Amino acid sequence: MASSRQDEEVQSTNDDAVNSKFSAVKLGYWQDPYIQFFSKFSSAIDRKPPELNRGYYARVKGVEYLLKQFLKKTDLKCQVVNLGAGSDTRFWLLSDQNLVPLKWVELDFEPVVNKKIRIIKSKKSLMCKLQANNHDGSSDSIPDVQIKPTEIHSNIYHIVSCDLRDVCQFKSCIDRCSIDCTIPTAFICECVFIYMDPHSSSCLVRTISEMFSDIFFINYEQVNMNDRFGEVMLSNLQNRGCALLGVQHCLNFQTQFDRFLKCGWNGIDGGDMLQIYHGLPQDDVQRIEKIEFLDDIEMLTQLFTHYCIVWAYKHSTKNTTTTTATAAAATTTTNAVTDFSTVTNDISTIPVSSIAKSIAAATTSATTAVTTNITTSTSLLDDSGHSSSGSGSSSGGVVVSQLSGKLDFSDISLFIYK
Repeated sequence: MASSRQDEEVQSTNDDAVNSKFSAVKLGYWQDPYIQFFSKFSSAIDRKPPELNRGYYARVKGVEYLLKQFLKKTDLKCQVVNLGAGSDTRFWLLSDQNLVPLKWVELDFEPVVNKKIRIIKSKKSLMCKLQANNHDGSSDSIPDVQIKPTEIHSNIYHIVSCDLRDVCQFKSCIDRCSIDCTIPTAFICECVFIYMDPHSSSCLVRTISEMFSDIFFINYEQVNMNDRFGEVMLSNLQNRGCALLGVQHCLNFQTQFDRFLKCGWNGIDGGDMLQIYHGLPQDDVQRIEKIEFLDDIEMLTQLFTHYCIVWAYKHSTKNTTTTTATAAAATTTTNAVTDFSTVTNDISTIPVSSIAKSIAAATTSATTAVTTNITTSTSLLDDSGHSSSGSGSSSGGVVVSQLSGKLDFSDISLFIYK
């Protein structure tokens, strides 16, 4: 286990993240009327650089689009577990859009959970969402909300303090939230594993794979950490007291993928944040690019190529194996069940070598251009692994997808919006 000081520094990155999100929201990058309740952001002095605002936009929208695909594919007959949720507001945002699953669970360190519970209790607009959602159709009744210092339990929303390095504690928290492991479940994890030692994160990933039948996992994290830029980022965070204990899983996409594939997951895909950014709906990307002038595109590219989003899935039944690169051409028999294998995008059919070469060229160009400014640029990360200004090199579809006889999440992708 990490030291208490290390834990405190990791927990403080939640404040960095929420303040950075509020900075972007205030400027109009996306709408979030709830983030203000959790932020200490108070003046123009706290305004974040354009690179960071765009980075958080890509991060928030990337995770959002993946999650919404999962929710819609399952017709909301599913559960969501947010690991290291911090001050995340997605539950309230999705409630406004009538996209609430059967269960929504948030897990984090006890101090972070305590603080969030105090804020929820003090804000009517947050509390009313906990009471308003009812999947049983009894709209005339007010669901019971149980509130304790370290947990909240309503009919849908649950928040519980949990040290994710302790698998037994994780299992206990899942039980207390009345999670049904046979129901399709999505996990969200943003800059959490990077602070966990590799053994602990692998144990958690394997435990989830063994506990649940049909799972979709969204992981936002660093990648390409074995180059000079990554080394400086690592050094800056270590100087702050935030040791990146899980960095060995963030060296490249192979190490990111292996974490899941070696722990019982059927398939995985992903892309660096440069890919993700250009894969988002371009009308909205063009809108946000007009909000602020960005004079250092190469710096943004460098940051983007050191963060990634990967998405993994596991199904209870496996009967067909395909690769992402050939999925579009494959014929899949689903025996009258929902088939997600047809949703794709041109990028998934590009040969792996072509994607690798193009990203490598872009990364090399950006690295050369900013070599003398690395120390300055990494400060834009708010000294926090939560900063979303970059990610790793493209996956290029180097992934095995095993189709399920019951459900198949292999088509859920961020490469369908171009």
